Amino acid sequence: MTMRVLVAAGVLVATAIAGALPAVAQTFPQRPITMIVPFAAGGGTDAVGRAIADTMSADLGQTVVIENAGGGGGTIGAVRAARAAPDGYTILLHQPGLAAAVSLYPKFGINPEKDLVGVGLVNVGSLMIVGHKSLQGDTLKAVVDGAKQSGKKLTFGHAGAASMGHFCGALLQQALQAPIDLVPYRGGGPAMADTIAGHVDLTCVGPNFGVEQMEAGTLKGFGITGREPFAPAPKVEPLAIAYPDLDLPYWHALFAPAGTPKPVIDRLNAALRKSFADPRVQKIFASNGMAVYPESQHAPEAASALLSSEIKRLGEVIRVHNIKPQ
Repeated sequence: MTMRVLVAAGVLVATAIAGALPAVAQTFPQRPITMIVPFAAGGGTDAVGRAIADTMSADLGQTVVIENAGGGGGTIGAVRAARAAPDGYTILLHQPGLAAAVSLYPKFGINPEKDLVGVGLVNVGSLMIVGHKSLQGDTLKAVVDGAKQSGKKLTFGHAGAASMGHFCGALLQQALQAPIDLVPYRGGGPAMADTIAGHVDLTCVGPNFGVEQMEAGTLKGFGITGREPFAPAPKVEPLAIAYPDLDLPYWHALFAPAGTPKPVIDRLNAALRKSFADPRVQKIFASNGMAVYPESQHAPEAASALLSSEIKRLGEVIRVHNIKPQ
């Protein structure tokens, strides 16, 4: 076979593949899609997954089935998704734990930046730092300054090693040079209960939970880990304005195995975007203190970009504070 024939054959194959990709998108999906949620049923990430799965199913014409694959701080489900066939029939819903896992687990088994590709950003919110009602001062700075002057160490309860609450407490130490002992609990609920009881001074919670306790008079709100105020609690200070280190978003994003055809990614992304207009989805997001990203960040590439930046940012927090998994 001559070189000219080989080149011609290569061109024909490439042309056929290029022509087939849009056809793939037109016929996709032809069977149910599995959305892996790497945490137990009943949690916040599970609620988000089930909300968008229902509306995506309607748009795609095939059922999006939730598979809860918990364990390993969200790594087991992530590995399963990354190693699935890159055909669009397995997708992964994850949150900052995916980025943190790169630094926390040397034997993670995958490289999320290389082995996963973004489908789209789902939602984002901030956390609220709350404290026992007996703490003196109405701002976090006042509380920390008071502790420094008295020589007393504050205590900060969190949901366990490498949880978002752990990162929140570590960044609080860093941003305000605060005299704080970080106290791990087996979950955010016990940490909040002990803060209400006065066994620890501070903790970090979802803003809606914080507002509930503020209104009940059991806790005081001291700050939002972002640059924007939380509408139901406009007097609680957005901490990231004065302390950029305390810009700690809590997000969800959809990913697919690397190598998934771009037209298939775009079809999944389109279905995800349509879910944002569903009032039920909006209500579930709002109940968790979260909102849809701005439209300018709805493209699949935005999810991949966020993951890369969060791997770097959270990895630095983990290294500086020597955070280890439980």
